[in-house]
Amino acid sequence: MINFEPFINLGFVPTNSKREEYIEFVNEGYVETAIELKLNDKNNTELTIETERIELGRRLRDGEREENREKKPNRRVVKITYE
Repeated sequence: MINFEPFINLGFVPTNSKREEYIEFVNEGYVETAIELKLNDKNNTELTIETERIELGRRLRDGEREENREKKPNRRVVKITYE
């Protein structure tokens, strides 16, 4: 299960300025996963996503030691920019 806030509120962005928001993705499941983030409008030059693909490691099972898990983090933060 992946937890994240599905809504981004950029509020009012004055002309010739930029606004950044961050989305944290947390993998609460026991299976590694990958997430792809894409914009609907390819011609959009105002909204950018820091990275289009992130990979999340799995959560530790009860009693499992950190060194037994793959080196991928189970949480990542992605920056969304509007300018």
